[in-house]
Amino acid sequence: MENDNKLWCEEYKDYYGNSDPDYGGTLTDLRKLPVGTKFFVANGWWEGEILSDNRMLVHAPTDDFIVELTDKYHSLYLR
Repeated sequence: MENDNKLWCEEYKDYYGNSDPDYGGTLTDLRKLPVGTKFFVANGWWEGEILSDNRMLVHAPTDDFIVELTDKYHSLYLR
């Protein structure tokens, strides 16, 4: 099967590496990205940057803010 070797993302009910059918982008575990990685969020239209193993900086249209990456919330569809 196509998804046999992929890890499941409970947050999005999808497999890591799959694409969002509406917005594009690849489902990614942000905790696995190196510090300093900059990215674009396909299903939210904002940019971000990994600050540390458990923190990311969000560059939203109205404000910049820091988000903690947790065991429950740590994945996004990235381009």
